[in-house]
Amino acid sequence: MLRILPALAAFLMAWPALAAGVHHDLDVTLDPPARRLEVRDRLSLPPGPQTLVLAPELTVAEATAGGKPLPFERRGMALTLTVPAGGEVTL
Repeated sequence: MLRILPALAAFLMAWPALAAGVHHDLDVTLDPPARRLEVRDRLSLPPGPQTLVLAPELTVAEATAGGKPLPFERRGMALTLTVPAGGEVTL
């Protein structure tokens, strides 16, 4: 369990959007026997290009905005995407 907390904390960090008042709405499923944590995060971010800093162990299966796929790029710990007007993105 303690190994999960740093990964979750890293998932919640968004630079530079943090200063702009990021809001997270998390849906978390924890499966200890499988050693699996699944998180769906609905973020409110400022529109435009954003880079999120994620723990390297985290896998992002998809990103959506308004129910439509949102392209993103993952390089190491950085996940970069462009937030549309309205600012709500789901990872």
